[in-house]
Order: sequence, then structure tokens, then C-alpha cells
Amino acid sequence: YKAQNLETSLKYLCLSFAIILNFAIFPLLVFAGQPDVGDPMLVLASPFGVGADQIVQAANGAFIGPFQSTYSSIGFSADVNFFEKLHQNGAWLVLDAKVLTQFCGF
Repeated sequence: YKAQNLETSLKYLCLSFAIILNFAIFPLLVFAGQPDVGDPMLVLASPFGVGADQIVQAANGAFIGPFQSTYSSIGFSADVNFFEKLHQNGAWLVLDAKVLTQFCGF
């Protein structure tokens, strides 16, 4: 009985930690400001349109990280208009991803 309670408590602890971490990191990304040219950018796409990977490719960007998701991707480009091109190609939100890439180790 005690082992089952411990297991349940650990599950809730992990869930609580994930929620707290989410609320701690997301505001840092949102308030980081517009990314500088050449910096990594987190691209968030609509679930009803083209994927984030296609948006980064259409804006002549390159990917960072071990994978791309349908709705989000981390990309970069030396093009001074990359930020605007991402929005023109359908990005809902483009955030500075320097903090995220450092946190994730790539």
C-alpha cells in the first residue's frame, strides 16, 4: 500500500514540476524580444496550415536540433529578412530561441 502511494506521489510531483517548468520557461521565450539576425528562432505554426518545417524551408532557413515538429521548429538564417519571411510564409509566432537551445544543449 505504501509503495503504491509513493508511486502516485511521484507521478504528481513529476506532473507538477513539468507544469511549473512550462510556466517558467515560456515567458522567458515570449519576452526575449525579436531575435537578431543569425540567432536561432523558434517558429510556431498553425495546426491547420503548413508545418513549421515547411515555413522555415520556404524562408530559406536551416534547422537546429535533432528533430522538427509539425507545429514548431527551431531554425536560423543569416538573411536579414528571415524574421519577416517566416511570418510571410505562415508562422503564427516567432520567438528568440537562444535560451531554449542553451537549455536543451544544442
